[in-house]
This record gives sequence, C-alpha cells and structure tokens, in this order.
Amino acid sequence: MKILVVQTAFLGDCVLTLPLLREIKALYPDAHLSVLALPTTASLFEEFPSVDEVLPDDKRGADSGILGTMRLIKRLRAGSFDLAVVPHRSLRSALLARLAGISRRVGFSNSAGWFLMTRRAPFNWGTHDLERNLLLLKSLDPSFSPSKAVWDGVSATAASRSSIAAKWDDLRLKAGAEIVGLHAGSAWATKRWPEERWAELCRRLKDRGLTPVLVGGEDDAALSGRVAAASGAVSLAGQAGLGELKALMEKFSLFITNDSGPMHIACAMGVPVLAIFGPTTRGLGFFPYGDENEVAETTLRCRPCPGSLHGPMKCPHGHFLCMKLVTVEEVFSRAMRMRCQTLSF
Repeated sequence: MKILVVQTAFLGDCVLTLPLLREIKALYPDAHLSVLALPTTASLFEEFPSVDEVLPDDKRGADSGILGTMRLIKRLRAGSFDLAVVPHRSLRSALLARLAGISRRVGFSNSAGWFLMTRRAPFNWGTHDLERNLLLLKSLDPSFSPSKAVWDGVSATAASRSSIAAKWDDLRLKAGAEIVGLHAGSAWATKRWPEERWAELCRRLKDRGLTPVLVGGEDDAALSGRVAAASGAVSLAGQAGLGELKALMEKFSLFITNDSGPMHIACAMGVPVLAIFGPTTRGLGFFPYGDENEVAETTLRCRPCPGSLHGPMKCPHGHFLCMKLVTVEEVFSRAMRMRCQTLSF
C-alpha cells in the first residue's frame, strides 16, 4: 500500500502533522508513507522516522503555474498511490490528489476542495489542530484511537546536535548557564510583540542570571540582531536550520515566543512554552499544545482579526492593542513562575 500525505502549508502546520504521520504508520505498518511538502519544510519530514519518502512541491517556484502543476501531477501519478490523506485545506492540495489518480482521498469537510474527497472528516473550531488532524484517520477507521505519546519520534539528529555544539563553543557561554530560548519574529507583522519589549524582557532575564538566546529563520535575523544588541542577549536567528533548531530546543529550560512555527517545535521537543498571542486566539486551534504551556494575551472584542487564521500585516483598527496591552511585567512574571514550576519537578 502506498500512502501520500499532502501538507504544503507553513512550518507550524507541518509540525502539527507529525503525530498524524506516526499514527498512519501505526495503523498501516507495512505501507510506504510519502509526504508532499515545501522544500523549506522537507527536512522536518525527512528526519521523522515514520516517513519513508518526501516529495518536494516547489509551488512558489518550479511547480508554480499551470505547467509546473501539471509536471508535479505527472510525478505524483507515477507514484501510483492508493490513498491520499490531505490535512492541508486548500483547493490546490485537493486537486493534486484527485488529478494524481489516487482513488481514496481523505480530507476535511470544510476544505476548499471538500467535493474532491472520497471521505471527509469534521473540522471543529476550538479543537487543537493536532487533534483535528487525527480525526482524518477516524474517518478511515471508526475504531481508531490515538496513542498518548503524541510527540514520539520528534528529536534532533546526531549531526544537528554536533553542529549546534560547535556553534555553542563559539559563543563561549558561561558553563552551566540556564538558557531561555526566545523567538521575536513572525511572517506576519501583527503577530510580533513589539521589539523594544523583547529587548526589555531579555534584560530582565539576564538580571535574573539567565542567558536569553534568540532563534528564528533568515527573515528574523535583523530583528533578533537588534534585540540582542539592545539587551546583551545572544542571537542565533538565521544561523540554524530546522534540524539545528530542534537541537537548540534541547538546551532551553523555557521558550518564550510569538505565535509561530518554532512555538510548535518547542512543544514537540518537550520545552515549556510561553506564547504571546495578539491577532490570533486559542479558539483557532493553534495554541501551544500541552497542559504545561501557557498563552499571554488580552481580551478584546476585535480578537481574533477577521478573515485570516494568521492576522493581517497591519492592525485593521490602527491601535495594535492586542499586543501593546501584553506587558513585559506580565510575560516576565509568568515566565519566572513557569520556570519555578519546571524546576520543582
């Protein structure tokens, strides 16, 4: 049996698909499991033990447009897949599965291409996206019950640990220092807590004897560099790939972050997470998964921002209160309380 999972969404969505992949392999242990993914997230799936093959979908490059999509469909048809599981709810993803000639196609009832699915699972707002993804298997096997080891199989490779160890030596951090990870960036401007507040938070962490280390992708490097320069924190933003980011997470006692992909990686790695939410809310289902994790947010009638799961690039009302009302004092106090709770176990 050959199974294709179509997940060409953002990093966070891909991380939340990993438990689904593990459960598919448990349900069909002899199947060949392939994942169609963006080149930027391919390594996440390549390092996951349940996955046998990762197929690239460069939908913003070589596989874009009609000709690029047709070439991709031809490659998928050559794979002779028996089953497509489509957690990504775009019309394009549904079309790829249908035009690839895959006879059994499972997706969500609210997918833009729901009518192209042979089986549909309900999509419930308020349920975490990780658990929503697992409902796709329930539509295949009504007796399906997920295991409790949600993040089993998510770990850093030896090569990534070695690479981070070399970077760590170059930083010459104080031996035995307690490291707090931070992610100040986001692809969406309204998801970013103000830069000066990140700097002040880093200064307070340093005053408490902790070592703040900023992480993120290349797009976060400039912002993180400014925060580091203003606070004395260390920035590794833009200097670590996805594999190395997992290795970094193993060094953090706490991770403070905007609503972002690295937030979900921290959850998967078992790092306590304090997330700062502005235009998004827990009700959308993308909050940090796990009872030990928390969200710093404020109550406003305009939350969540309408029309987008991620929030717009600018505050529709021009006040940005959803982020401005989350104070440094609140985030720092909650971080210290979470740290004490972690140390008590």
